[in-house]
Amino acid sequence: MCAGCVVDMQFHYGIINYQTKEKLMGDRAIVVLKKEVMTDGVTHTAISPQMYLHWHGSPDNVGLLIDKLAETMEGRVGDLSYAFARLVGIAHESIAGNLSLGVYSNNFKDDDIWENVHKISHGDNGTYVIDVDDYEIVRCYETYVSDGPDDFEIVGAEETIVSNYARKFIKK
Repeated sequence: MCAGCVVDMQFHYGIINYQTKEKLMGDRAIVVLKKEVMTDGVTHTAISPQMYLHWHGSPDNVGLLIDKLAETMEGRVGDLSYAFARLVGIAHESIAGNLSLGVYSNNFKDDDIWENVHKISHGDNGTYVIDVDDYEIVRCYETYVSDGPDDFEIVGAEETIVSNYARKFIKK
């Protein structure tokens, strides 16, 4: 958070809301669901449209959304279309007003998600790619790396987030 921000951690349906002054643009993120599918003996990655979160894109918030999604989708794990619809509904219930939540189509083929994940990011928290079969979250974002006191470059970074809570809703 920037020095000009007032952070008020309020829990509203499990989502952390931030109240800010004028300097912070948001806590933005893009969320995409994926599923590995077999077609004619070849594995492809099918993806959902992208969900835009303006103030609710932190790893904690996205993790809470995915935990709620896992609860909601119990008994229907792996259904990409229904999971995305339910995820948008869960976010909609948690975010008041008519701003800060959007849905966009993707302009690339399903299998191109990993080559394009940084292109669809709005900054801040990057893009989260969630597997609907096991709820594993891969967060792809950019960070600054120092090559000296006045020399910085932006490089792609990635982290994997696993929710044991979400995984308990998967029937094996």
